[in-house]
Amino acid sequence: MKRDLDKAKKYCLRLLAIRARSEREVMDRLEKAGYDAGMIAGLMQLLKKDGLLDDAKFAGGWIESRLRSNPKGKRVLARELELKGIPRDVIDCALEEKASELGDKNLASRLLKKKIGTGTRSLDMKEKARLFRFLVSRGIAAEAAEEAIEEN
Repeated sequence: MKRDLDKAKKYCLRLLAIRARSEREVMDRLEKAGYDAGMIAGLMQLLKKDGLLDDAKFAGGWIESRLRSNPKGKRVLARELELKGIPRDVIDCALEEKASELGDKNLASRLLKKKIGTGTRSLDMKEKARLFRFLVSRGIAAEAAEEAIEEN
């Protein structure tokens, strides 16, 4: 039993060395690897106590990473975090911490600058429609997308 616990803990540490993971992700991986529910519960408590698993830190890090590399709107980020098993109250708290950076208008302007640059050229209807679809696919509200395109 002790040997199995050590083996499971090493498995978790390898998973967490690759990238941060939510509690749900680690539990799912342990279940898939065939560990029993009692061992998983004990191991999860141990990992939380050691500070290796923390859904709040994971959610904040996920949002920060997305803002840097692949910006998305609040709705898309919330959905991604839900799929990773993060509780809704933790998601709301993490999104609130980054509210100024996640405002649809602010995010839409950043994405447009990255996509078309800062030049002052006029856009035809086809380009505006393409940019609108791009922004909405990134989780930007339609009204904010329209506003950002018109301001650009």
